[in-house]
Amino acid sequence: MALSGHTIGVVGLWHLGSVYSAGLADLGHRVIGFDDNPETIMNFQAQHLPVYEPELAELIKKNVSSGQLQFTNDPSALRVCDVIWLTIDTPLADDGHPDIFPLEIILQQIALYFQNPVTLVVSSQVPIGTAGKFSQLIKNIRPDLQFHYVYQPENLQLGQALKSFFTPSRIVIGADDQIVIGVIQEIFAKLNTPISIVSTASAEMIKHALNAFLGTSLSFIYDIADLCDVYGADVLEVSRALKSDQRIGNSAYLDASLGFSGGTLDRDLSILVLKAKEQGIMVPVIEQVARKNKNHWLTLIKFLESNIADLSHTTIGILGLTYKPGTSTLRHSLSIKVAQALVPLVKEIRGHDPLASTEEIIAEVAPMVVSDDVYTMSQGCSALLVMTASPEYKTLDFYALSQVLIGPKILFDAKNFLHEQEEEIKKHGLQYRGVGRGHSTLL
Repeated sequence: MALSGHTIGVVGLWHLGSVYSAGLADLGHRVIGFDDNPETIMNFQAQHLPVYEPELAELIKKNVSSGQLQFTNDPSALRVCDVIWLTIDTPLADDGHPDIFPLEIILQQIALYFQNPVTLVVSSQVPIGTAGKFSQLIKNIRPDLQFHYVYQPENLQLGQALKSFFTPSRIVIGADDQIVIGVIQEIFAKLNTPISIVSTASAEMIKHALNAFLGTSLSFIYDIADLCDVYGADVLEVSRALKSDQRIGNSAYLDASLGFSGGTLDRDLSILVLKAKEQGIMVPVIEQVARKNKNHWLTLIKFLESNIADLSHTTIGILGLTYKPGTSTLRHSLSIKVAQALVPLVKEIRGHDPLASTEEIIAEVAPMVVSDDVYTMSQGCSALLVMTASPEYKTLDFYALSQVLIGPKILFDAKNFLHEQEEEIKKHGLQYRGVGRGHSTLL
């Protein structure tokens, strides 16, 4: 153990591993970030991170400079670690379910170098029942090894990951023996955050249940938004009233949009459906949540087809192409899905994003014309789709947009992000349309 804390090997260096490496080092532990891809390590050593996260590069640089953090692709470097933290981004199989086989391969590779005894903490997103599989795998490889298994479900949010790490509302620890609980409490001691101690199976289920509940809340408000549109109600007013009820609360996921992006919620919904089928259990609510989110964004396509006379001769612009604001990743981005669907329907599709790279955008949507200037991109567009709530779009010059857009000059606000500016938008001759705002078609 390091003099000022534990020596922790963080295994897997995409978004989760990047944040945990920097965060754990900043808590005073010696951290060795491991990835078996030499190119990944070279990029980290050159301060080129796999995905943008506010202030993360600076935190990594600080802790590398102080000697608290290092990166390597040499598994033997993990010999000095009394804690191994698995943070590999779990891939999805062709059927959409998590594929833990790559994680098992890495565990087989690194288990040979575990010191004895060791604590293995898993924060990768894995299906319930994985604890037993991973534990048995390690026992088969190292029968002599004394190890303690912990599942610590992460709750990071892209674009706000450091805030999520350093100021969590609580930390869930899944452990089946008392010895390891003290180790985890030591690791997170500086956070002064409540720690909820449960069994490993319960911790795995908590991760699934939390994301399924958030997805259920969102799918519910999408249904309400659809009804608001046809009956002239405003989902913003409805949502505000629901959140003011103490039985629901202001932090409830009740913000209408075209659907939730990212792989996290969908992944846990898929896991629960799969595990239920394996046991012959019916989970119709969870199945419907996944189905609603999968199809809800199609209302935008129908709206454009209904409100633009000749869509095939139209140029459409998309503002915001990443999964969410504050990140550069296009993984599981709803904006990309919308763009791909529009390609065969329109004359030209254009895009702008504050953080995503042009090369990555074009790799996802080859015909897209990408611009680093909103107004240049908007020249000759009949509709602008504001897909992410990026701060840059809050200060748009609507008069300038009115001068470069052509009829019908639609501004579609997929997140109801600009609702407070609706009157100003309309004043400049733009046709504003939000989600669930009581207008199913343009007036």
